[in-house]
Amino acid sequence: MGERVASLDELRHFYRTPPAERRVSAALRGVLAEIATTARLRYDWKDIRPLIRFHIESVLTDMEAETQVEVGPARPMEGGVSPADFKVRLGDLLTTHDNGTPFTVQRLCEVLLEPRKQYSQFEALALAIEKLLLVTTLARVRIRKECSEAHVGLFPLSSVTAHLSLPVLSNVNRSRRGLLCVGNRTPESLE
Repeated sequence: MGERVASLDELRHFYRTPPAERRVSAALRGVLAEIATTARLRYDWKDIRPLIRFHIESVLTDMEAETQVEVGPARPMEGGVSPADFKVRLGDLLTTHDNGTPFTVQRLCEVLLEPRKQYSQFEALALAIEKLLLVTTLARVRIRKECSEAHVGLFPLSSVTAHLSLPVLSNVNRSRRGLLCVGNRTPESLE
């Protein structure tokens, strides 16, 4: 499997440190870079979530300072939400992923490491991060033995939002109980 970029002790020390005193070392930044480039997670979600949360807050704070106009009051975001309130909302969204790593963690790390590569305004960056945290696609996949095709399974409809990363199959059925079955049987016939 190879050596980890940062030790578990480094990650745990980071999230045990008070937020005002936290500093991101090269090794901790390397954890995000490894996820961004390879999509490999060598750490538990509970261990990397504080690092991602810290990066979200710091990237948005930096972008807000760079794009802030010094004349007049601060411009509220769409919907009248202040940037500070939006940062809190993003932190809350991140904590909703208690059951495991979000499907979009690779793209989230890419955006956090190079936010100015595609976003020049605070609002665009903040909304992109929000969108990545709202996606829960394929977070809970249960493959059923009874289905005979190779890429067949049951998916909670709530987790099938933007797209499925499965080959297009001929038969997709929805049930009254909120399940999606991809394959040659309906969810009701699997029970």
